[in-house]
Amino acid sequence: MRLSIIVLACLWTTSANAQTPSELQSMFGNPENGVYIVNLEARLSVTNGSDGRACHLALEPRDPQKGFSTEIASRTLNEIVPMNTRRGKPHSAVTYLSCVAQETQAYRNVTISTVTIDCKRKVQHLTITWRRPPCGN
Repeated sequence: MRLSIIVLACLWTTSANAQTPSELQSMFGNPENGVYIVNLEARLSVTNGSDGRACHLALEPRDPQKGFSTEIASRTLNEIVPMNTRRGKPHSAVTYLSCVAQETQAYRNVTISTVTIDCKRKVQHLTITWRRPPCGN
């Protein structure tokens, strides 16, 4: 019985961090064709889990040729996954290929991956993947 309560509390805590569509709507407004317009530079697409909460979020430039600023990436990331919701110490990796850098930070409950064009100092892609049972992981 005691173990069941602990397991349920852990699942609730993990699920409470992933956003519902209404929470995302309050942050970014109504989605257009399933995509939230974050600002003039970036858009956000979301795949939900079986519980209706976000599992995979992809922040991409509205104009792929231009990318979006690292400030927008950082601000949006911290809105969606504030530091206090990231569980444990991250396992980090950075891969460089010419001007392109991919950085991945894997926490216990979420993985964050950013692709940056360093020569332009623009972000090309930012993904947030929640690790929780309704997401199949």
